[in-house]
Amino acid sequence: MQLRPKPLAPSQPIETRGGSLIDFASYRGKVVLVNFWATWCAPCVYEMPSLDRLASSNNTDLVVLPIAVADGGKPVVEAFYHRLGLTHLGVYVDPDQQIGFFYEKNPGHGMFPLYALPITYFIDPHGRVAGYVPGVAHWNSPQAAALIRYLAKAG
Repeated sequence: MQLRPKPLAPSQPIETRGGSLIDFASYRGKVVLVNFWATWCAPCVYEMPSLDRLASSNNTDLVVLPIAVADGGKPVVEAFYHRLGLTHLGVYVDPDQQIGFFYEKNPGHGMFPLYALPITYFIDPHGRVAGYVPGVAHWNSPQAAALIRYLAKAG
């Protein structure tokens, strides 16, 4: 799903109550995949190895930012990564919905509506949120590579 107009990603760093620091401005010039997921979400578990393989690619113009929601903190995410053998993904948690939000009232003032889990938002090299893919995606597929190339050129 493409977004029009393309809103800007937050320019100020966000320190979540889960202890993660996320600075979208530091990723300017790159395509950023912001993937929201949870350890209890079966489709997320299925998708994570594909996301890890994408993060292991040598694409220096790409940032993969997996953000766990409502997962009990970094130790739970680290144990999950270890169990699945995920070695290329950063550990980010947003338990209070400061970045992504489930509820209409948006209690944590998040920017990204979480219509589904997993859901991946794309930020173009200029820092604009270009669109999203709800549900599972195969991130190391030719189609995903084409989407990333398109986003890099569109920026």
